[in-house]
Amino acid sequence: PARAPPKPAMTPPKAAMPPPPKTAPPPPKAGMVPPKAAAPPPPQSPPGSPPAPPLQTGTQRAAEQQGNRLTYANLIDTPVPDSWVETQDFTREGKIEPGDLVMVKRSDGTTKFGQVIRKAGFFYQDIWEVVVTVKPSGGPDSTRVEEALMLGRPKPAAVAALTSGAAAGA
Repeated sequence: PARAPPKPAMTPPKAAMPPPPKTAPPPPKAGMVPPKAAAPPPPQSPPGSPPAPPLQTGTQRAAEQQGNRLTYANLIDTPVPDSWVETQDFTREGKIEPGDLVMVKRSDGTTKFGQVIRKAGFFYQDIWEVVVTVKPSGGPDSTRVEEALMLGRPKPAAVAALTSGAAAGA
């Protein structure tokens, strides 16, 4: 018997043409708010006017709000005396306010003084931004964010003894 001739090879199907582009977005459905258009670029300052101030970091803004003055600039980044005893010279309890002198455990293991400049975190968190180094001009140089529980609060008498001792030694 004779063999049947081979079937012709199938040609691949033609790709479907893409739909034509839409000219306008569909109207919003009932109860939906349409997206807002992009905001226009900020206006340029007129020629001859001073340039816009550079963007500021949170630390710079906080320092500016304080008048760029740190009350304890002379104590910030100095080591806490080894002779200090918790509950006698400092405590880890109590309320913290911006401007307070605190003790911070640094990454190198030392405990040094810092100054609280503002609250950080969410409203329910007890987290504070603390200046840990000072510029030669007396303004904040670098900061850390710390939980209040980790910050030591020197007692006023201990700070007074420390500052009067430093003044007497100068």
